Amino acid sequence: MTFVYKHLLEMKRSSRFIFIDGNSIFIAISVGIASKFIEHNTVSIYITLGTLIYMQYFTTTFGRLKTELLKPYIYMIPESSFKKILAASASSIFKPCVDSILIFGIMAVVGGVDILQCIFMALAYSASGFLFVGLSVVYQRLLNDQPNKIAQVFIGIYLLILVLAPGVAASVLITVYVLPESLIFLSTLPYTIVSMLIAFIMFFACRNLLDRSDYSERI
Repeated sequence: MTFVYKHLLEMKRSSRFIFIDGNSIFIAISVGIASKFIEHNTVSIYITLGTLIYMQYFTTTFGRLKTELLKPYIYMIPESSFKKILAASASSIFKPCVDSILIFGIMAVVGGVDILQCIFMALAYSASGFLFVGLSVVYQRLLNDQPNKIAQVFIGIYLLILVLAPGVAASVLITVYVLPESLIFLSTLPYTIVSMLIAFIMFFACRNLLDRSDYSERI
């Protein structure tokens, strides 16, 4: 809980509304303006979602969790590695959930996009945040000891594609071969489910990250 409280205080200092910062407002306004032009164009709507998820990748993987994992203090807290990772990840997991309500709420109200479609896109956006937080932990596990920066970049891209591909493929296949047009708003649901499962797997696989002797020796 130490990290949760610390992150909440940091967010409160930077913004009057916890979890909603200048970046959230800028993206929400941009989406609101864009949605006025795309209206009911399904392809454009999902391209917008993909763009938002792409941007989210950078803000999440280079966010608070990465900063905490690079500091020695996290290793000094007398809790299990898994609890510390979850606590340090909490704000990074919750922020996309709050952002998704703001962003896709504006898309529904301003752009007139179907409310059900916006709800399921918001779920996909939130699941992507969880996925990228899990990926941040994997990056720390696999890439921290890799001195070659170019290798880090290529391995990072490969891992990103690896974790995104199953969800994207599931959504595309189910949308094309299973869903009737009347249920097209469910297109992102397979992606959401698969992304959540992969995120849980990544967290579980790296649950003892902070117990590794080569990490704890930093302090």
